[in-house]
Amino acid sequence: MKYVQLGDFTTQAGAVIPQVRIAYEMWGQQRGNNVILVEHALTGDADACSWWPGLIGPGLVIDTDRYCVICTNVLGGCSGSTGPGTPAPDGRAWGSRFPALCIRDMVAAERQLLALLGIDELLGVVGGSMGGARALEWAAMYPEMAGSACVIATSARSSAWQIGIQTAQICAVETDPDWQNGDYYDTGRCPDRGLGAARRIAHLTYRGE
Repeated sequence: MKYVQLGDFTTQAGAVIPQVRIAYEMWGQQRGNNVILVEHALTGDADACSWWPGLIGPGLVIDTDRYCVICTNVLGGCSGSTGPGTPAPDGRAWGSRFPALCIRDMVAAERQLLALLGIDELLGVVGGSMGGARALEWAAMYPEMAGSACVIATSARSSAWQIGIQTAQICAVETDPDWQNGDYYDTGRCPDRGLGAARRIAHLTYRGE
């Protein structure tokens, strides 16, 4: 895992997150415009080869002999990038104090990371689910940089049905006694049961008759 410090980051809503760090992985060699940005889903991380086995690597669909492949852990994630579980300036985990984020915040943070890596052009952006939403936002926010976008299993906006289901999932997490109003870090207890119930609700919505 590699890391880049972005410094202070301002969200779309105007909140300032100090000392932001973004984790990322990279495969293949950068040669001209051959960079593909892979976007993980909600529960993913920067190690795209582990959650997309058979797709990324030498001779595979996303061929690392031809392409330079980058995958970040999203801003607000829990696998190396700054998020609720990382220390705030006072040394305690951000927890409930962490600002709310939107997809545009996540993409803007990735744009800053790529700029610091010296990358100003992408052959393509590919992602599914929340990663698909980020790929779509890349095409909307930075069309001059994103040469193409492969958008999988997502939509341009959330429907009332999706919002209602997600509200039920949030309720499942927040009614778990171990949620502790979002400040469960360093307490030895976390809302595993609520998260499990929320995930079961999610999987029901992924299927149709």
